[in-house]
Amino acid sequence: MHLLKLIFKQIIVLLKEPNYFEHYRVFFLSIIENFNQIFDEGFTQQLLRIYPIRLLVNVGRSIYFVDIMENLAVLESPTADVGKNAITHNLSAFENFQTFSIPRVDRLIKPFSSIELLNSNSSILVIGPRSEDDLLCLLGYGFKHEKIRGFDLISYSPWVDLGDMHAMPYEDNSWDAVIVGWVFNYSKAPANAAQEIIRVARNGAIIAIGIEYNPLTDEEIQKMYGYSIDGSRTQSVTDILNFFGESVDSVFFNHDIVAMQKDKQSELMVIFSLKK
Repeated sequence: MHLLKLIFKQIIVLLKEPNYFEHYRVFFLSIIENFNQIFDEGFTQQLLRIYPIRLLVNVGRSIYFVDIMENLAVLESPTADVGKNAITHNLSAFENFQTFSIPRVDRLIKPFSSIELLNSNSSILVIGPRSEDDLLCLLGYGFKHEKIRGFDLISYSPWVDLGDMHAMPYEDNSWDAVIVGWVFNYSKAPANAAQEIIRVARNGAIIAIGIEYNPLTDEEIQKMYGYSIDGSRTQSVTDILNFFGESVDSVFFNHDIVAMQKDKQSELMVIFSLKK
């Protein structure tokens, strides 16, 4: 963005001034002299905000870790709180790019990144990323990769720990923020998962949650996929906040379903701070 502004600024100068070639020379000298400032690490990271670029990185890394290194692992003994077809459903996403990497996490991370209680050194746990897309998106908004961990029932990435969100291996008060991306519907007991999130998060931590709202009945979903996820159905942001009960402090962002969208598949999203 800074580079584009600089270019357009210089174009205007060139159009207004008769001494075209002199300004042309000065312009390119300024690019060369300020190359490191313009194309710094932040500029490179910001490219990851662009989904097609992020997809290329995501797919390239998955090919390396899944197909070449054969690192794909599946949690063998999840708790009884996990829907019986949760792992099968997510493994099926590896069959094509459209389901493997869905860009909906951008909708949650954009408002998440604007909260001033967070900074580039904040430790962030991402539950249920499936691929590395959620983690790459966070990098695009300036968070440090060494401060970010993924956690999922399946993993091929060195950035994603294998496990069950109902029984996480992390110590109490470990994280400054927890992002729960579209996984509560795979849980039979989301309130139990919420208690685990409360445990591993620090007091005042930022919790960001996205859940798919689907107007279809369980029978219609089973007919569509040939099986049901066997998890919970969350119908509103209020339902999400109720999982956390009195631990909800300030709500920073709320995207609920309005009446005119009740018959459409949509997203429930909420970001709030935690009090313990």
